[in-house]
Amino acid sequence: MNSRSLLRDYCKYAYYTGIGDYWFEPLYRETPWYRVCFYLSFTIYLSLIVFENLAAWLGEFPDVEKNSSVMFAVIHTIVLTKMFLVVFRKEAVKQINIEMANVGSDLEEAALMRRQYSKVRSGILCYMLSVYASLGTYAAESARRSLVEGILFYPLWGCIPFYTVVTYYPKYEDESTTADVFRVLFYIIWLVMMMPMIFADCFPITHVIILSFKFITLRRHFERVREVFDEDLLMKRSDAVERMRDGFLQGILMHQKLIRLADDIHRIFGIIMSLQVCESSAVAVLLLLRLAQSPRMELFNAFMTYTFVASLFFLLGLNLWNAGEMTYQASSTRHHVVYLIEASLLSTAMFQSGWHLAPPGPAARAARRLALVSCAQAQKPLVLKAFGIQDLSYGTFVSGLVMASWGALGAPAGLCLLLHVVYSSARYSQMMNTEAPYYGTLNNSVNLGSRQPIRSYSEAFSRWPWVGRVVPSATNTGDTRCTVTCVRDHVFISASRCLLGLTIGVAAVHYKDLVFETKALITPGDRYRTKQAFEDIGVLLVYDNKSLKAWDTIEPVSVERSGSNYSWFQQFEVVQPKQADYMVMAFDPRDQELFYELEAYPGLLGCEKLLYRAPVASWENYMKPEYFRVPCICFCNFDEFNVKDYNITDEYDLQCRLNIWIEGAPVVSTSSPRRLLGVTTWGPGLFTLYPKERYAVGLGVPNSAAYRAAMRCADVILRGAEISDAVCEDF
Repeated sequence: MNSRSLLRDYCKYAYYTGIGDYWFEPLYRETPWYRVCFYLSFTIYLSLIVFENLAAWLGEFPDVEKNSSVMFAVIHTIVLTKMFLVVFRKEAVKQINIEMANVGSDLEEAALMRRQYSKVRSGILCYMLSVYASLGTYAAESARRSLVEGILFYPLWGCIPFYTVVTYYPKYEDESTTADVFRVLFYIIWLVMMMPMIFADCFPITHVIILSFKFITLRRHFERVREVFDEDLLMKRSDAVERMRDGFLQGILMHQKLIRLADDIHRIFGIIMSLQVCESSAVAVLLLLRLAQSPRMELFNAFMTYTFVASLFFLLGLNLWNAGEMTYQASSTRHHVVYLIEASLLSTAMFQSGWHLAPPGPAARAARRLALVSCAQAQKPLVLKAFGIQDLSYGTFVSGLVMASWGALGAPAGLCLLLHVVYSSARYSQMMNTEAPYYGTLNNSVNLGSRQPIRSYSEAFSRWPWVGRVVPSATNTGDTRCTVTCVRDHVFISASRCLLGLTIGVAAVHYKDLVFETKALITPGDRYRTKQAFEDIGVLLVYDNKSLKAWDTIEPVSVERSGSNYSWFQQFEVVQPKQADYMVMAFDPRDQELFYELEAYPGLLGCEKLLYRAPVASWENYMKPEYFRVPCICFCNFDEFNVKDYNITDEYDLQCRLNIWIEGAPVVSTSSPRRLLGVTTWGPGLFTLYPKERYAVGLGVPNSAAYRAAMRCADVILRGAEISDAVCEDF
């Protein structure tokens, strides 16, 4: 028994309910007859919901049936939307099932897997019983009213029909046999529709439970690493440190995959979980408002209402309990933050894995660096949110119950819940990932080799006359530090982090086969500096060279920034296969005779969705990027990337793993007139064991306030005017 068998069994039962095949292996085939039944059933479900909405908007019914029609129109519309979302994302669910089944499968323990299986099974069964108990009470109450009240009070009210699902047809006063048949038929359809709905609802719940147990498995793995390391030290094994390091690395790789899986779960099932919160809240508002308006509700009617509310809140609880499984509140923060405790306990398990007991030496130093970064990474909170606002946690569930109960006592429940959501939005609103303390690092890039156009320096200067390269000194011409781009006379821009190690007057710029002495280096100060300099553009000023006939420059793109989440950069995103609109060019720092030109695909999702799949070439470069939702470039579009496997020999896979080897490389439009989109400013290196190996993929666009201020400072220096603090104080 393991996670793979649990997911396979769940997909098998989901297949039998008619919602489709979600397993990645050909075990449950969707035959033509199965597809006919699938489309027919969903057509019937859709027709039922259309009739319910018509009844809510246009139907004339007594108060009880009218209230039920409004409630069912709301809830069943949300139910069908969730089912359609699951069906629409079938391939994504299959992909995440592959990763869920394989991640950490060799570390799973039988006892832990039995707990996991029992938890998933008991949760689904309890939810199923609550749903069908509620449906049964509706049928019992409708039958009671139709038989008892219809017979006793027939002279006063006439016949009371059997009503569970209130639809526009048949009419309430229709007492024909055909109408009764349709009423019973709609009730049967309702019963059948609940089964695929239950499995659609429980898809995210099952995956969240499995993810939680994956974190428990990972924590126990680090504890075993410490136990094995202690035994190896006691036995004085010569390879004790290497064995500890390998086990530590295995855990780190699994941790990175789990973090990525958490993001994938939120991406695939986030809307479904959010709709479940809305469904429970909306129906609770309607039903509890009915209770508040009808304090003398009859016993059967009240029991029917309470069972329905209980089933909805049980579904809400399943989502929130498992999303906030084993939580605690961090007292060191200003506002209480809810964590997955198994994820948060990882940092302690990592720290106590034994790295500090390793004998002094290169391996011990490498292990310490590995532990430092991994512990910091494990301390980052892992929180699932509804609509990116509301924490899915125990606290949200309890506060929602309190607000709903308050509404049932007489205050409008909808207003209470609305105020609660608004307050939570202001309190728990999560900014984009640039507010996080730091970024991780990328893996080794694939060598460009002969796959890309290669030119000599002279060819590069003639083809792209505004491109240059920086060397540490005029005599050391073979050591290229970074690529620079001429944007004005005497003014070059590049990555700020690349310019920080240069010395004014010593470093030189090679531009159009000429050498220029540096006059000034302008890099952002505390006011404008971004974390890890991911968007810092530096300005380099040079003196004249009498041999230069004319300056060749390139204009940056004209685009205004709006907001702080880089939404303005999405206009440059390329998703569908097409010819690249941009290209990046760079001097190779390892070979003074090479210059590369590559087709570039800028965007916000490139790093996050493509580069993290690059294979780990060695244990030293273990860290994978996770949430790099910032401007960056890739060398393939989404359709070209092969997400089915990680085969490094795949043509598209190789193309997507290409990276340039230097910072400051310009990203230029291929159409005329050419415009500069930005320069490569960010890549790994800060936390890698070999800081000299940096692979720039992040993009700094020259339209920020920091860039404009730097150019004003450059103008003052070039004019020879006195530099005032008001102009250059932040550089």
